[in-house]
Amino acid sequence: MGSGNSNFKFIFLFVFMAVSSVGVTLVNGIIFDTITVFVQNDLENNQPLTVHCQSRDDDLGEHELAHRQDIHWSFHIDVFQWTRFWCSMQWSNSTGQIVQGTYDIYFVRRDWRLCGDNCYWSIRESGWYLYHKDGEGLYFMYKWPSN
Repeated sequence: MGSGNSNFKFIFLFVFMAVSSVGVTLVNGIIFDTITVFVQNDLENNQPLTVHCQSRDDDLGEHELAHRQDIHWSFHIDVFQWTRFWCSMQWSNSTGQIVQGTYDIYFVRRDWRLCGDNCYWSIRESGWYLYHKDGEGLYFMYKWPSN
């Protein structure tokens, strides 16, 4: 009789976990619609910007953006809210020196409250800026690493 009780507990636990997982997915699908990230080249003097973005699952490839051009992509947040994309970017400054950096461009636990469904990044000589969803302007997020 003890064995049957253990089997019942195991089956109950399995069904509970399966239903909980589906419930989380449904909530994420409602609350966290499609997320779109925009990365715009706002470097001065018409400097091109090379951008290579990826996540653990997706490599978006390398792109060269002209002044005021952007790259954007859309995705859904994973069930456990660990969705993260990072980008490596580089450009040549006025002396011809290569300036480059790699940073998180989207991390759900940070960016959902900052930008909601649409994250707009402005890449400038002084660093990487994120537009705040509530119209509070630009947040300075990252500076270019020193060489």
